[in-house]
Amino acid sequence: MHLMASLGAKFKECEKELTWWRHTIRDRRRMKATYRVGVSPVVVYSMTKSGSMAVYRALQQRGDILALKAHALHPAAWRGRRSDPIYTPGVRAQLFDLTHSNRMVRFEIIDQSRPCRFIALVRDPIATNVSGFHYNLPSFAQDPRAFEKADEMPAARLAQLFLERYPHHLTLEWFDLEPKRILGIDVYASPFSWQQGWSTYRQGPNELLVLRSELPDEAKAQVIAEFLGLSSVRIGRVNTANEHGRGGWTNALKRELALHRTYINSMVDSQYSQHFWSPTERAAMRDKWIASGDTLECS
Repeated sequence: MHLMASLGAKFKECEKELTWWRHTIRDRRRMKATYRVGVSPVVVYSMTKSGSMAVYRALQQRGDILALKAHALHPAAWRGRRSDPIYTPGVRAQLFDLTHSNRMVRFEIIDQSRPCRFIALVRDPIATNVSGFHYNLPSFAQDPRAFEKADEMPAARLAQLFLERYPHHLTLEWFDLEPKRILGIDVYASPFSWQQGWSTYRQGPNELLVLRSELPDEAKAQVIAEFLGLSSVRIGRVNTANEHGRGGWTNALKRELALHRTYINSMVDSQYSQHFWSPTERAAMRDKWIASGDTLECS
């Protein structure tokens, strides 16, 4: 039984690999056609589990723009390459799902110095990390059947796995690891508009829009449409935890995390949080996690 399960998992990985290559070939052709007519593509370039999938899907469904998605454009983050001290195996596990898309954006856009518009979302860092742990539990638990066992696992054990094995620094350092190194854009060099919930940046041929994931979908759609020069954009919800049938144990984990004030404080008081949220907003963020128990949304 275990052998069959293992073979089935390998088959699914191979099938996913082939699908990625088909999409890569398709998107490369579309990219060349896009540049030929003088239009730059848009890359949803964001930390994993930041709410970027809904934005990407909204743009991908349009026929008048080429939308791509990337989490990591630094080669050290890609699976199969030697890691630098920052991109540990745990970090690469978080970024592997878009390896081919990452490479195409890097090789076909960044390395060619082609103009491009990028969109990044920022999300409550604890929610981002819990969501990443939620979707990659088998990797961090080192058990391929972890999802089946999770509801029976003590909350204290889930919290231990999360606190000890998850790469928490990735969310806090992503803008320095990626846009700063790849695009030459340092988002921390200028204030972020807390009132608007979004800001734009430009460096050379690249434009970057950074917006909060908690903005209402209508507000995000309006900002993105204006940034891209589109008449309108429609954004829907995707990837909620309960829709995937894995919400129960995650809520137990969140309740357990309320006991770990040092961790909560380290996330809420980080440079990342202080830059993108006002003191009042961060106080509310802290209170939410100390009181936690709301339904997790993952994307």
